Amino acid sequence: AAAACAQVLRAHRLAARSMGLPDHIEEVVVGTASRHQLMRMLSRHSDLFLFVLLNKQRSNLSVARFKLMEVEKGLV
Repeated sequence: AAAACAQVLRAHRLAARSMGLPDHIEEVVVGTASRHQLMRMLSRHSDLFLFVLLNKQRSNLSVARFKLMEVEKGLV
């Protein structure tokens, strides 16, 4: 999963650069019929990211995003 997510994030970075978007990508959310995949870039280490796979029926995407931000802040 980590290798596949890394490829997705690389593609997003390349697409943003090709469109001339100067902003740093903070997170990418991918949704399927049954799942959300949330990838959050670490602000202190741009080559690292956190990944969460959520069941749509049993999770709250907003809460998951908030919790992932808290986890990132807790990392040293």
